[in-house]
Amino acid sequence: MKFSAVYKAKGGEAALILGYFNYDTSKRFKGYSHYYVDDVKVTLITKNNISATSISFEEETIVPKVMLPSFEEAIVLDEIYFELNKIQLLPASFGVLDKLVGNLKKLKDSSIEINGYTDNTGEENDNLLLSELRAKAVAFYLISKGIQPSRVTYTGFGNSNPVAEDNTDEGKQKNNRVEFILRKK
Repeated sequence: MKFSAVYKAKGGEAALILGYFNYDTSKRFKGYSHYYVDDVKVTLITKNNISATSISFEEETIVPKVMLPSFEEAIVLDEIYFELNKIQLLPASFGVLDKLVGNLKKLKDSSIEINGYTDNTGEENDNLLLSELRAKAVAFYLISKGIQPSRVTYTGFGNSNPVAEDNTDEGKQKNNRVEFILRKK
């Protein structure tokens, strides 16, 4: 499961340690979980490198907030997950989609276009259908959370617009994506 978080430094920090360290054995395994974390990436966010597609944060929060792109600019949310060759959204997608819904509710005079893409594995027609049904699943999720249906459109493009080479698992993962375009009404 992919997890993203933002830590807002207070100043003077020398290290960032990931983990929960409570050596009180009387509390062990009472409501606490253990997680294994790998493939960690730490990025310094400054005023100079924040773009329309980056995350923003509110005071005292560690959950990233979806920042909408400029109008007519495509944004890919990497946190949209489906099972292999399936159209059902995985629960790990709900957090970022709920943040998107919250921002869309603030921008009432806008609409959103949802575009689905796949890698080149399988038949072209199957990929076209899979990408459309995934985009539709995202559209229905937004609608189910209160976004008016007239504000939401979706299209599937199959493997017609790759953003990476399809000869590696990483490239295939990048090509299996959902993009959003915010439009003025």
